[in-house]
Amino acid sequence: MTALDKKDLHVHTPFCPHRHTDAPLEAYLAAAERAGMAEVAFTEHAPLPIPLERTQYEENPNLSADGVDAYFAGMQAFREHYTGPVRMRIGLEVEYFEGCEEKTGHILEAYGPRMEDGLISVHNLLVDGCYLNLDYRHNIIAAVKAVGARKLGEIYYRTLIRSVTADLGPWRPRRVGHPTLLGRCGRLFPEFYDNLPVMEEFILVVKEQECALELNTSGVLYPDDCGQIYGEALLPLIQKHRVPVSLGSDAHEPERIGGGFDLPVIQENLKTLLPVWEA
Repeated sequence: MTALDKKDLHVHTPFCPHRHTDAPLEAYLAAAERAGMAEVAFTEHAPLPIPLERTQYEENPNLSADGVDAYFAGMQAFREHYTGPVRMRIGLEVEYFEGCEEKTGHILEAYGPRMEDGLISVHNLLVDGCYLNLDYRHNIIAAVKAVGARKLGEIYYRTLIRSVTADLGPWRPRRVGHPTLLGRCGRLFPEFYDNLPVMEEFILVVKEQECALELNTSGVLYPDDCGQIYGEALLPLIQKHRVPVSLGSDAHEPERIGGGFDLPVIQENLKTLLPVWEA
């Protein structure tokens, strides 16, 4: 079995509309080799299941339909000629928007047969009839002022639960990406981590649905706001209920691949964490 910290199962690519660099795909694999990765899952952003104007995004951060086709074709072509030691998986990070389950199911029906791996992720919460985007710090702060930190935390975990239980068809990803993303402002609002009953309910649903959770190290890029791995607050519950996990850097540039996998919170828990299924 490949060690948990040798598999980065959340990496973006040169096809990402909001990539941090124009480095070619070769640079990503070279960086993975230098980081000692045995396996990398490229999980590019699937098309949004909702019109852009209904979101708080200033520009579309996700692939278009044509972009997805170019992504799969380009990744497959690269793999045919890649002779290095890193195993490549080619998949998608699929956005869950509450109320858009049918459209999301159609997206998965269209691209699922080509996905070798995938994540279901919550970046947007339905709050008072509008979609709150969690990638923008000021949005979270404004929402806390409107509904309170504890209430926003409950909305977040309820949305995560729906992302796991929603009928999205047979191609629904079975790994949940960055499951404490609301902690983007966790230092400001520690109440996000206080609602243990709903947090445990989420963990139990993940286990019942035979899914897995991601420990996402990109949270450490925001030491003043987050300061911890996304998913770290759930670790006691993950270990208590033996929910399988994967590690993901959420890299949008080569140098971030495997980033944070050597952090003490990862290394000290490796022996007690259940690695995501081998496939």
